[in-house]
Amino acid sequence: MEPKIGHVSWFEVMGRDLEALSAFYAELFGWRLQRLPGPPYVATEPGWDGLPGGVGQAPQGPGWTTFYVKVDDVPAAVARAERQGGRVLMPPVALPDGVTVAVIADPEGHPVGLSASAR
Repeated sequence: MEPKIGHVSWFEVMGRDLEALSAFYAELFGWRLQRLPGPPYVATEPGWDGLPGGVGQAPQGPGWTTFYVKVDDVPAAVARAERQGGRVLMPPVALPDGVTVAVIADPEGHPVGLSASAR
């Protein structure tokens, strides 16, 4: 089921050791994860009936956990966030599957992902 605008659509855990993190979450929650092409990253398998998400290797630093909220227009949502005191952590990026994502920080610095499907 496609999430509605304003609903959480994806979760992400990024850290230094992909193998250890993915094994931890798979064992703890019973997640079945599959490796995706490209950067070191695994995602919940198709058919998973929970909130989809992934575990990846952070490019630097200690890592983070974030959630992605579905919006109509990622660049417009980024602009709204900046007007409201947020800042851009990752500008909008079009992914190969037609989804556009960005990550902003709220006024206290918490990361929040934004996502929109291609029309």
